[in-house]
Amino acid sequence: MGLDYHSVLFFTTIYNIFIVILFFHYTINHLKKWFLTYYILGKVFQTVAIILVGLRGKIPFCWSVEISNLFLISGFATSSFGLLSFDGKFRKDIFYLFAVFIVLFYGSFVFVSGNDNLRIIVQIISSSFFYGIGAFMLFKVNTERFKYANIICVALFIYSIFQIYRAVVIYHIGPSYNFMVSRPIDDWYLIISTFAISFSSIGFLLLLIEADEKIINQKNRRIEEDKLELEALNLTKDKFFSIIAHDLRGPIGTFKTLVEFLLTNFDLTNTKRLIELIKSLHNNASSTFELLENLLLWSKAQISEIIYNPQTIDLHEITETCIAITEEMAKRKGISIYNNVPKEFRLTADFDMTSTVIRNLLSNAIKFTLGSKSIYLSSTKDESICTYSVRDEGIGIKKENLEKIFAPNKHFTTSGTSGEKGSGLGLMLCKDFIEKQGGNIWVDSEAGKGSDFKFTLPV
Repeated sequence: MGLDYHSVLFFTTIYNIFIVILFFHYTINHLKKWFLTYYILGKVFQTVAIILVGLRGKIPFCWSVEISNLFLISGFATSSFGLLSFDGKFRKDIFYLFAVFIVLFYGSFVFVSGNDNLRIIVQIISSSFFYGIGAFMLFKVNTERFKYANIICVALFIYSIFQIYRAVVIYHIGPSYNFMVSRPIDDWYLIISTFAISFSSIGFLLLLIEADEKIINQKNRRIEEDKLELEALNLTKDKFFSIIAHDLRGPIGTFKTLVEFLLTNFDLTNTKRLIELIKSLHNNASSTFELLENLLLWSKAQISEIIYNPQTIDLHEITETCIAITEEMAKRKGISIYNNVPKEFRLTADFDMTSTVIRNLLSNAIKFTLGSKSIYLSSTKDESICTYSVRDEGIGIKKENLEKIFAPNKHFTTSGTSGEKGSGLGLMLCKDFIEKQGGNIWVDSEAGKGSDFKFTLPV
């Protein structure tokens, strides 16, 4: 038993009108999705074509055949173009390709309009071409691998391949072929086309919803990332004010007290005591200056004002410079410093960041090392990684404090072996500068047995 083609055309028209209304409603709420206009226009063209075909015998031949097929071919092209543009990118090459083939297919259709068999074959090949290219391009541009996009591709590929097969069958049937006369090949065509086109229309709407959900999820993730970043900035702010309120206020207050004591109550004839006070002032000023310098660098690092500037550096020379800067502090405590970094030990890194890290680690080692002990600076490298070590024979770090050393939300600080004050800022700065260069920093330590601060840098 064959299908009632007039009923099929009627229900196809109703379905297309429903799809147009559905997508039009969706477009109202998504005005920026311009490609929906092409898709809706393609469905409108196809609907008009189906209505004109259904009126064949009641309206002039040019309307029911020639004009209807112009709408049909244009509908295939515009709906397919709207489908493959779901990502919002206007592909000029595909647009011009489709425009050219609309003209070529319709020109061929008019050229063979006297031959019903060839006319139908041209129409079939045009639908296979536009939907086949649309499916291929949709698969190609679906870089996000949306599941509904893949389903649409499969449905349209099946439709396109079947249309090619149908064209071959009709060609072999010859002039006796009549679309309105029921044949198995046309029955299958109506079944496959109904399912494929329906699947692609509903699937397209589901694809758009899927894409919207992905965008919403990305925005939510971005909001969550911004929230975490804001929390980190708040921690940074709290750390900043804590340093100013406690670590900076303390030494400046001590400095002020000593100066007031010198100006009011001190016996300037007591040379020995005067020298001791001046040394104390000098030590206090040095530690305050070091804290301010680190605070300035750390603040710049937090707001990304310090830019990573890789260049060829010599770690042996940098180590020598850092030793010279801290030499006076080490001498006062009777500490020996050994530069075991091989001469001409070169790698690509940021000179200022690396110098700051080594200087801070060395300064820390001096603070927490007792007199007459030693500090060893060394480095090794393989094909990809350089490892630098600052090892001291100092007081070491208790096990429960190791995790606090580089924790961003911890304000951990202890006094040195000679009562030197620290803020913990230097190690935070070291961590930031090493990580900016793609390296890692850690410490191996045991209370009473010294510490070994190490960091790596890519070669």
